[in-house]
Amino acid sequence: MTISTIAETAMHAAAEAARATNAEQLPQMPAPESVSRFEDLMQQPLAAPGGDASQHAGNLVDAIRKQDGQMEAALQQVETLSANAASLSPTQQIAAAAQVSLNLSLAQFDFQTKMAVVSASKSSAETLMKNQ
Repeated sequence: MTISTIAETAMHAAAEAARATNAEQLPQMPAPESVSRFEDLMQQPLAAPGGDASQHAGNLVDAIRKQDGQMEAALQQVETLSANAASLSPTQQIAAAAQVSLNLSLAQFDFQTKMAVVSASKSSAETLMKNQ
C-alpha cells in the first residue's frame, strides 16, 4: 500500500477532469435566426429611465421622513416621561413607562421590518444582475 503525494493526487484529478471534458460533447451553436435576433437586440439603444425614477426617490424620502418622525416622537415621549416622572404616582409612572416602551418597540419593529424588505430586495436585485 502506498500513500500518494499531493502532487500525484492533483495530477490524477486533473487527468480525470481532462478525460471527462473530452468525453462530453461541446454545446451546439444556436440557430442562425437566434443569432441574428440577438445581434438586432444588441444594436438597439438602451431605454432611458422614465419619470418613475424621481417618483421612487420621492417615495423613499417620504418613507425615511415618516420613520424619522416615528423615532423622534418615541424619543420625545421618553424625554417627557423623564421630565414629569416626579409628578406622577407610581402606578401612573409604570403605565407611562409601559406605553413609552411599547411605542419604542413598535417604532423599532417597524424599522426592522422595512430594513428586512430592503435587504431582501437588494439581494434579489444582486442575484438578478449576476444571472444576466
